[in-house]
Amino acid sequence: MTGSGFSSKIQSMPSPAFVHLRLHSEYSIADGMVRLDEAIARAAADGMPLMGPNCYGFVNGLGRVALWPDEHGIKPLDKGIAIIGDVPIYVDRDSVDVWSNRGEFRLDGIGHPDAVAGVPPDSMGPLGQRWGNPLYRWDRMAAEDYAWWSRRVKRALDQADVFRIDHFRGFAAYYEIPASSPTAREGRWLPGPGKALFDAIA
Repeated sequence: MTGSGFSSKIQSMPSPAFVHLRLHSEYSIADGMVRLDEAIARAAADGMPLMGPNCYGFVNGLGRVALWPDEHGIKPLDKGIAIIGDVPIYVDRDSVDVWSNRGEFRLDGIGHPDAVAGVPPDSMGPLGQRWGNPLYRWDRMAAEDYAWWSRRVKRALDQADVFRIDHFRGFAAYYEIPASSPTAREGRWLPGPGKALFDAIA
């Protein structure tokens, strides 16, 4: 049922204790279904204690479906389904992580990386892969007992039941590429923080 038709229909319904809806959030790729904010507002007004929406859209919408009802006093329905998160080892140069924590990253005086992440050449790619993410200042992070990583892990677990870290190998050793190099051919391997990081955030 689409937009306005659904709105008039839901307004004429008796107030159930629970409703299961097929929704689209503002992140969804399809239009026409009732919007998530409208459905949650109606559920809150009717005093529904539980809500079990399905969001057929992007993963951002899934997070919104999981968190927003609870913020309005409505518990998301738990059917024993766990969310597995995916956390990249590096963050984007233009991310809020970098801009608000510049001392944790290898940046020059105007905020440009002095070296970037990637992987070396191999039989599949003679130039390697130059990802361009700024590298961490592991010495600074170690001196702060990896507090930035502890906050990142806590935030990830606020949004998922478990998570994996992509390119996990970089904690043992990571590939450093000079920021001025257009390819990954000029890079070198350096030791990562290793077990010390996991001891600190455990």
